[in-house]
Parts: sequence; C-alpha cells; structure tokens
Amino acid sequence: MNPVKKVYAYVVRYVEGEPQILTLQPLENLSDLRVPRRILKNQEDTYSSVLQEVKDQTGIEEFEDMTFVTDDLWKSEDGNLYHRFFYRLVTADESGEVSDSDDFHMQWISREEQVPFQEGYGDYISRVF
Repeated sequence: MNPVKKVYAYVVRYVEGEPQILTLQPLENLSDLRVPRRILKNQEDTYSSVLQEVKDQTGIEEFEDMTFVTDDLWKSEDGNLYHRFFYRLVTADESGEVSDSDDFHMQWISREEQVPFQEGYGDYISRVF
C-alpha cells in the first residue's frame, strides 16, 4: 500500500519576540485543535501545496521565512498510512490578523498554552517553538 502524502503548516508570528502558532478549530467541534494541512493530489509538490493551503485556509500569503521541519511515515488510528511533510512558515506581518472562516475558528497560541492537538497535527510542534 502506497502512503497518502500530506503537508502540514506551522504558521508562526512573533509578538514581542515570542513565537505564536496559528491554530484552526473546526466550528462543529471546537475541542479539535489543528494546523493547516492538505492531502496532495497526483504529482503536487509539497512546497507549493503547503503555501496554497495556508492561503486558502487563512488568507495569509506573505512569509519572511519558510523552513522544512521534517517528514515521516505515520499510521493513523483508522489504519491509513501517510507520508507527512511538515513546514514552518513565519508570517511577514507581525499582526497576523486572521478571521474565522465558514468552517474554522482561528487563533494564535503561545508556547505557554499547552493545548492538545488533534491526533497527528502537533507531533512536531516542539521543533517550532
């Protein structure tokens, strides 16, 4: 079985020198904390796909820095196998203003806010802070 490819974006802004990460919470279940992610189609490249997904989900288009964090093979609780690619994107705009979408509530969290991410989303968050 070939793994399904996914990209994940840890979108970061700095407030008074401290990093914050943009999180998404589905409106139907605000206890699920996520970051932007996308399943790749056919031969999509990870770099373009992660940028497009962040733009589509958050409206943020400009970044000072984009760093590849890691990739891994991961088996979800339902048994599906994924090849995951994680990126860190630092916003060029310190305000990082975002608005809720039709599907998600968006908020910035800091390192001190130890909140549980939905399975598979926060696995490399420590590499961002």
